[in-house]
Amino acid sequence: MPDPDDEACFNDRALCLWARPHALKSTEISMSPRLLNCLSLSLLIAVSGCGDGGGDSGGDDAVAGTPSPADPTLTGLMVTPTGTTCTGVTDADTTGGLDFETSHPIRAQAYGCLAVDAANQQPVFAGTKSLRFEVRPGDCSANSGYNDCINDRSRHEINELQRSGTQGKVITYNTHLYLPAQPRLRPKGGSALFLTQINFIQDDIYGVTAYLEVSQSGQLQVRTHIGFTYDTLNLYTVLENPFERWLHVRYEVKSTSQPDGYVRVYVDGVLKVDETRATLPNASAGHSLKLGIYNSFLTRASEPYTTQVVYFDGLAKQVK
Repeated sequence: MPDPDDEACFNDRALCLWARPHALKSTEISMSPRLLNCLSLSLLIAVSGCGDGGGDSGGDDAVAGTPSPADPTLTGLMVTPTGTTCTGVTDADTTGGLDFETSHPIRAQAYGCLAVDAANQQPVFAGTKSLRFEVRPGDCSANSGYNDCINDRSRHEINELQRSGTQGKVITYNTHLYLPAQPRLRPKGGSALFLTQINFIQDDIYGVTAYLEVSQSGQLQVRTHIGFTYDTLNLYTVLENPFERWLHVRYEVKSTSQPDGYVRVYVDGVLKVDETRATLPNASAGHSLKLGIYNSFLTRASEPYTTQVVYFDGLAKQVK
């Protein structure tokens, strides 16, 4: 599979400062695909105050983007409820106090992630609240290094604010997710839908140790990679029917650049993935958690996309 989430790119401030005087001449410049992506992204964020703060009253609209229309035929949990937008999420009830941020805040929609309440007939695993993620057809967003809008992708994800090294530590993430019945969580075809990522990161080095994803048949799967590439090592089917109940997915990672590292994934207490290998590209890198809804290779789907909804709750992290 080609790289589904190559976040590394140029510094957004430098690009904004470069792009403004050069934008009209861009057709005269031979650009690599990555530079072209970053240039188009810099032009997008230039109007929202990037670089030298040149945004105006339209800046917030440019950052938020135009909401995609809600599907009037949807009912029940598929209808967008009231809730609190999860920007800069830190909540003892839902995230166990872990700090998260929106991974792609440019053009992100308020309904993309909401902290919702059991009193409003929303599914909750523990406590009174859960996190509800929603992506509608036509949604797309970006960050300072990657623009989904021109790269055949859509998402609303939050990522853990963890950037320090984790060499030699054993990290356990407990997550709970609920997939409501819906017309089409993932369309058939060659697209992909990811719900959780265990990432490794160190400066401009970024990759994925394990993905939790949904197959075109609706199965829950875990994907691992060869070394620190995006080439698939294994694709495990961990649950045939993951819908309409709370699922407990636990990730245990021995975080190390040495060959005695491991990745273990348990679903409802049953070990489904057990790989022994180096899990960090170098001793300075660290692991972190990302979750939500992430679609890649949209145009490879053989069916239309519909509104997608996923809930998360009961997040917890242990480090030994």
